[in-house]
Amino acid sequence: MKANLDCSGIQRSPNRNGLTLVEILIAIVIFGGVVAILGEVGRDALRSAAYARDTTQAELICESLMGMLRVGLITLDNQTDVPLDSNYPDTNAGTANGRGEPRWYYSIEVYSASEDGLLEVVITVRKNSPNERRPVTCRLLRWMIDPDYLAEMEEEMEEILNPEEE
Repeated sequence: MKANLDCSGIQRSPNRNGLTLVEILIAIVIFGGVVAILGEVGRDALRSAAYARDTTQAELICESLMGMLRVGLITLDNQTDVPLDSNYPDTNAGTANGRGEPRWYYSIEVYSASEDGLLEVVITVRKNSPNERRPVTCRLLRWMIDPDYLAEMEEEMEEILNPEEE
């Protein structure tokens, strides 16, 4: 009589259908490994999505602050680590870490540019998350007309257009 052998070299009877305990255990181990790998991939994807969301929000806050500077709602002078007030979405105090601290801080740096009448303005927005591996920050640089220079030019134009008669 001829013996039937499976791929593991174990002799089987010709009438037996089904899986052995060893085959089932190997399948469970492989399945568990795949689930563990997919769980790590999913966790990394969630972390990356949260970082992208926060980076986008930091960019929007930078643009908003620059617009507020241009129209004069924020003074054009150096400021460091100013907490962002709760008028911005998702920046309420207490939502970042439970200690009542704001979620976002911004800094403004103003430098004289190489051209007369221009200022170099740098706005930096950072998320208040000291325990993060990759802290979220955004820097935005723009050149603006110096308001003092603009006022001088307006005075000169006024004098030219309306000379005082003596």
